[in-house]
Amino acid sequence: MSSAIRRKLVEARPDAFLPDLVNHVGIPTTGRFEGEIPLPLKMTVSDHLNNAFGVHWQRYRNDSPYPELVKTVAHVAFEVDDLASALEGQRVIVEPNSPSPGVHIAFIEVNSAPIELMQIDHSVGLPRFGGHPK
Repeated sequence: MSSAIRRKLVEARPDAFLPDLVNHVGIPTTGRFEGEIPLPLKMTVSDHLNNAFGVHWQRYRNDSPYPELVKTVAHVAFEVDDLASALEGQRVIVEPNSPSPGVHIAFIEVNSAPIELMQIDHSVGLPRFGGHPK
């Protein structure tokens, strides 16, 4: 987000939460895809770093504990410095959890759409999408 746009948003809504970095766009699918990575929460994902657009395919098993909104509607995932603070005052639909070492996530609902918030420990060598510096 450009600094000018960010400044205008902060002026218009000083209480608004404005994350700094989009990590990926998550798109649910029911079909298998190449390179599926199994995760503990009864789902598989693709590597969002294997394409220039940060698309992260995800396939959920029927018994996955995620809400239908997350299983069926695409989402944008934002990196945040402090997940707990970012969740304050939000409608949390997936409680904070750690799907992999150094990554903590939660989902919120905004205007009937899922948004993923991610706190990532980059000091353990986890890459940023597109090599974006923080």
